[in-house]
Formats: sequence, C-alpha cells, structure tokens
Amino acid sequence: MKYLSDFRIPAFALISAISLATILVTEFLQNHLLESQNDKLKNEAQQDLAVIRSNLEAQIYSDIYYANSLATLVSVNPDSTALQWKLIAEKLFSKSKNLRNIGIAPNDIIEFVYPLKGNEQALGLDFRTVPNQWRTIQLSRESKSIYLDGPIKLVQGGLGLIARNPIFIDPPYNTKYWGSCSVVLDVNSLFANSGVSQVEKKYQFAMRGVDASGKSGEVFYGDSAVFDNVIAFDSVNLISGSWYMAVSRDGLSQTLPWYQLYSARLIGYPTLVIIIILFSVIYYLYRIAHANSLQDELTKLPNRRFFIHSLEQKMQESNAKDRRFSLLNLDLNNFKSINDTYGHAVGDELLISVAKTVTNVIKNEGIVARVGGDEFLILLFNLTEGDRIKRVIQILKTELRRRPIKAGEDTITPEASIGYTINLNSDSDIDELLHAADINMYADKLRQKKSHL
Repeated sequence: MKYLSDFRIPAFALISAISLATILVTEFLQNHLLESQNDKLKNEAQQDLAVIRSNLEAQIYSDIYYANSLATLVSVNPDSTALQWKLIAEKLFSKSKNLRNIGIAPNDIIEFVYPLKGNEQALGLDFRTVPNQWRTIQLSRESKSIYLDGPIKLVQGGLGLIARNPIFIDPPYNTKYWGSCSVVLDVNSLFANSGVSQVEKKYQFAMRGVDASGKSGEVFYGDSAVFDNVIAFDSVNLISGSWYMAVSRDGLSQTLPWYQLYSARLIGYPTLVIIIILFSVIYYLYRIAHANSLQDELTKLPNRRFFIHSLEQKMQESNAKDRRFSLLNLDLNNFKSINDTYGHAVGDELLISVAKTVTNVIKNEGIVARVGGDEFLILLFNLTEGDRIKRVIQILKTELRRRPIKAGEDTITPEASIGYTINLNSDSDIDELLHAADINMYADKLRQKKSHL
C-alpha cells in the first residue's frame, strides 16, 4: 500500500539522523576523553621523570663528592700512603649505594684500587696506553674539573659511570698536575635506586647523552625509537653536562585499563543499539497499528479510510487524464438473512470469499475496499467507458456466483448489487461520487428484486 510506504522514508531518515548524531557525539566524547587521558598520563609521566631526575642528580652528586674527599686528601698531602687512601675509601663505600671501585693514579698510572678484590689487574695500568680512557683523563685535566665518562660497558660486566677527578697539588692555582682519581659508579644500581626500573614498567622510556652530551648524545638506555614520538622529557644535570630522558607517546594508553580508555564508546554505541532496537520496535508496532487503521481486519482489504485517501490522491493527479476513473459500489444481497440463518461465522466466511473473488477480478486495474458490513467500493483506474464498466460488473457477478460456500448441508451462492459512477470532471466532489454510486447500486438491487418476482 502506497499510503503505508509513505511513512518508511521519514522513519528511515529519522533513525539515520539519530544514528549519525549518536556516532558523532560518541566519537567527539571519545576523542575528548582520549585527549584528557593523554594529558593526564603526560602530566603523570612528567612528574615521574622529575622524580627520577631528582633522585639521579642527588645520588650521582653525593657519590662523586664523597669520592672527591679522597682526591682532596691527595691534593693537600701528596705524600699520603695507600693505607691512608684505603681507610678513607672504606668510609666512602659504607656511605654510598652505587660506588663500584675507586682508583688513584699518580702520573696517570694506577697505584691504588679499592676494593682490590676483582680489580687486581688494574694495578699498574698506564692510562696513556688505553686511548678511550686517556682521552677522558686529558679532558678532566684540561678543564681542571670532574669529567663524567659513560655510561660505558665495564670489563667486569654491567654499565659503569666513571668520574675522572684531576688532582693538582698547588690549589687554588692548579698548575702542578699530580695525577687523577677515578670513581666508578654502578649504573644498574644507580638506576634501580633512582626509580628508573619502576618507570620503565609503566612507559616506553629511554635515556641518551653518553659522556654527559645531553640531547644530542648517543642512546645508552632503552630504545632509540622513544625519541621519535616524545610526550614527556626531562634533563639530568650533571657536573660536566647532562643526560636527556624521555617517555614515548606510543603505548602510553596501555597504562590504562581498556574499559577506562574507551568508556565513551562502551556507553555510546550500546546506547545507540538500544535506541535503534527501541525505535524499530516502536516503528514496527506503529506500522501494525497504522496498517490496522487502514485495513479491514476480516478480509485484509483496505478499509474506508484508505480508500478515501487513495481517491483523494487520484483526484489530485497532475495529469488530467489520470484524474479520470470509475467508482463501483458493490453490496451483497440478502447478507443480513444469511447472518441470521447461518450465523456470523458463515457470514464472515462469505465476506472473505467475496473479497478474494473481487480482488482476483480487478487485479492491478484498481483498488478494492470493504467499507461496511457487506459493502465494497471499487476504484477502477482510467476506465470511463460505460460499456466496459458494465462488462466488468457482469464479470464480477458471474465470478461471485461461480464461487459458492458451504453452510452445513446448504450451499450459499453469493449475489451482489453493483452501481457505478464515472468521474470526468477534476472538480468533482468525493461525497457526490460516492452518493451517485450508492444510488445506482440500490437501483440495481431494485431491478434484481423485480426480476425475481
């Protein structure tokens, strides 16, 4: 029925608009949530880096300046002995968590190492024979200050940070070079005690700046890819430079539970599904109710309301030829008597049979509607010749008689009175057309009564 289908497009457009709006709002809230979560995670990462920076600086400066006391002893007392050095070294190690060993090298040849166990081969080492270490010894001597070497891989295993402290025996002029004091810090211990290991579990974390060369230096901890997408960073300020550490944006969302990260979608899309389901159910119930309001419940034919609407549309066609039609009024003869004699069940069966017969005859040439107890209206499209209409009426009556129904032992043969009217005038009134067809139907009924007398 066209009248019913007219409602499908607005309904589809409405649910599409609701769906689109829900999706847009959901994605907007999701993006806003992700931005908020990223900002929150960025701030947390920045705070964690600040804590690491503070811890690293405190421990490195503490260990180096503890060891610097040994260099000070030598500078004020160049004739001090290895025994004196050992006593001071023992105290330094008792106060530090990260010292690995200390070496004293008069004239840049190692004469004292603490602890000696495991470092025996270092005794007698001439730094001038080891280019990489000799370079850092020279740099500390030229700058007359502590120079940090590393982190580097140690022969004994692990990473070490070496502080080269030049010793001059004429402070504060520092023109008479005596040798050097080298302090080796255990980098793994240093990082563990500074919280680096804990941060690495939360983020993609890396550090760079070998030899305290800062942001431009080589990566010595973590993956270099971290520096391609940095979300938080900080610098560890050292005596002779800095280290640059960073957290990558990649994988940052993994630090949050998935349901928290996508909470907007987890709420929005199920809500959309519920809305669609509810709308579909409501629309389905509406269509059923609307169809029932336009359909005869017994015969499933259109009812008067649908028929009048179709008639109105026909009379409003833009083409004058399309506004021409014929209207038939069909009324069953003796229907009240059949109902009274055989009961309403038989009467209903008769009405259903008549509806099928008339529909089969008319097919797609028009519209058939049940508009009353035993009254049917028929709209025939573009049929305005009286002779043709009369042939249709004759076919209807013949087909009805050919399809009797059983009522117990009796047979009921349907008989109908049919009147018609033709619309040729676009200004015709629907009520006038219906009235004219009704009058002609009663005239036909009267003629049939007379013919049976």
